[in-house]
Amino acid sequence: MEVDVGSQPFEVRAPLPAGDSDAAIKICAWVDASVFGAVREGEPIDEVSPFTPGKGMADTAAGSGALYLDKEAFNYLGDTRVSISGKQMVAFVSEFEATDGPQPAPSDPIYLLIYVESGDDGDGFGKAAISNKEYDLVVVTR
Repeated sequence: MEVDVGSQPFEVRAPLPAGDSDAAIKICAWVDASVFGAVREGEPIDEVSPFTPGKGMADTAAGSGALYLDKEAFNYLGDTRVSISGKQMVAFVSEFEATDGPQPAPSDPIYLLIYVESGDDGDGFGKAAISNKEYDLVVVTR
């Protein structure tokens, strides 16, 4: 899916898994589409995945709105970094920041691999396979 967000801040919305008080939006953001191969439907998350436990990058407690670009790790948008609206989690994004290397130009697309664990298949690491309802591939254009 491609979304043109322009130059303004935007929101990422994801379904709130039923009965999951520790739910989070996990986003691996990168500068090209190679990040889209990091997960595959029907395969579990393994140690090379950016969503492996311990590879999460957490922003300030309330969330600054920055989304960090790193192909090897993920932005952890949970706890107080998301708001709950009905049956959705909502995360605010106002800027992209490179963790290593040059900052992308304002007109460069950003590729988001968005993962929300459904809560009905284990912890996602070395357990049940990922289903297509747990992730989305999004290209953000500005």
